[in-house]
Amino acid sequence: MVGFRRWSLATEPRHPQRGTCFFKEKYYRGEYFCMTRGSSFKAMPGGFDNAISSIKLYGRVTVVIYKNANFQSDNASFSSSVPGLAAWRLPSDRSRNWNNKISSVQVN
Repeated sequence: MVGFRRWSLATEPRHPQRGTCFFKEKYYRGEYFCMTRGSSFKAMPGGFDNAISSIKLYGRVTVVIYKNANFQSDNASFSSSVPGLAAWRLPSDRSRNWNNKISSVQVN
């Protein structure tokens, strides 16, 4: 897949110069994958659907996350890193947060 890299804790941490990495644990820990600027996923890669807890941005990028696949339903845009998605509320239900709720993404 173009613009996609997947690493685990067992490998040396790597990241794109301009892009973002999505982590399974808060504070940029655990298994993760990275995307370069200009890439998107209509559906998250295997094992990452509804499993993201933090997002690290590199360079001048904006990431748009969506609650459902195919860029549907609630969405949020970030231009800086997010160490814990539990602090961000869903637009349609302010009693719920974004932690483990991402099913599609765009990196601009």
